[in-house]
Amino acid sequence: MKEKNDEQLMREIAKGGKKADLACQEIYLRYATKIKSYLLGMGVSQDLVADIFHDACMKLMESPNKFKGGSVLAWLYTIAGNTARDMWRKTNRITTKDPDDFADLASPSTPLDEITTEDFDECIELQWTRFREKFPNAYLAIDLQLDGLKINEISSLIGRTSTATKEFLSQAREKLQSFLQRCDELRPNSYV
Repeated sequence: MKEKNDEQLMREIAKGGKKADLACQEIYLRYATKIKSYLLGMGVSQDLVADIFHDACMKLMESPNKFKGGSVLAWLYTIAGNTARDMWRKTNRITTKDPDDFADLASPSTPLDEITTEDFDECIELQWTRFREKFPNAYLAIDLQLDGLKINEISSLIGRTSTATKEFLSQAREKLQSFLQRCDELRPNSYV
């Protein structure tokens, strides 16, 4: 059976009934990992991520007619981000990480000989995590672009103009490159 696209699933949600429940479940499964990563990148504590994502999915189910086409993922990013901010305002329960907690992890002076036991892929993953912790907004913008969102969708999610978003992404990629360069000595010949 052919997988339904997002717009077909949203039409089924709008119609209601058992198919609506199945369509919402499909959207939930399709985007859970990406939205939960986004929420963690915003600084939402791990124990609240699932609750906020569930609330965002419920809001999507309650108002499917507000969807006017385009990217359901972008719409979910917006709903989840707004839900997180609303929860923070109401309960002040969302905890963000103190950047000083990660100063030693993200330090550009971390010697490579401390990570020589890791293979290249582990090093890349470690540096990606360090980048995310040091620059969560830059991480988010790059992650959204890697998810296939267009510049105008990213700009609306991060609250910048399209031109500012292009510049921000360019600067974010440069920052990320400085982290990833630490793995160059571990790069196997097959990656060259």
